Amino acid sequence: MGQCLGWMGLGWMGLGWIALASLLAAPASAQLATEHAVGPKSAGPRGASLYDQTDAPATVGFNSQRYAPAHSSFDNMAADDFEVPAADVEWAVSEVFVAGDYFGGSGPAQTLTLVFLKDAGGLPGLAPVGCEFFGLPVPVGGSGDFLIPLPSVCSLPAGRYWLSVQAQMDHETGGQWMWRERTLQDGAPFAWQNPGDGFLTGCTSWTTAAACGASAPDLIFALAGAQVPVALQSFEVD
Repeated sequence: MGQCLGWMGLGWMGLGWIALASLLAAPASAQLATEHAVGPKSAGPRGASLYDQTDAPATVGFNSQRYAPAHSSFDNMAADDFEVPAADVEWAVSEVFVAGDYFGGSGPAQTLTLVFLKDAGGLPGLAPVGCEFFGLPVPVGGSGDFLIPLPSVCSLPAGRYWLSVQAQMDHETGGQWMWRERTLQDGAPFAWQNPGDGFLTGCTSWTTAAACGASAPDLIFALAGAQVPVALQSFEVD
């Protein structure tokens, strides 16, 4: 009987090793999520000098992240839109706030990419000159919220634009960064793209995020800086 129990024990151990090996061998797509529930969070810092969309935080966040090279097919970006309304001023953006959360790890992100994009028919288009920032340092603090001073001012004349913020982080050591969603919608709903289609959503170019699995319409962010009057040009009429 003792010998029989010994063989049964080895059998269960064998099954345990098989289960563990299967877990370790599971594809990254089984471990990663485009959207995940996050804990309650109070509204962000109100009263940004240019634009404030930090009210009505949702209890879900959407991924916007560049992964380690081995998982580059999962690299993705989220973006949300805003409008510079007055034709006689430009916005000189010098600081950006985004609300986010770490999931599946405690971070921190290694660096950040922050890009302003022109509107292209209701989705993000090309970046204005001087408004792409790569390798930005991650602000101190492990909450997933980022208050990001820009190394140079991004000047935006009147029009509609999109803000995209992407965390660079290996999910095997830091987890995922989820940009906090917002239950209210201003302008167009937020957009998302995963060019390598690692998440198998089909959203390989900029797509309204609801079609990629998003539950809420907008993202939490705010812009600070100054309004700069546009110099009027005089024209001489013959």
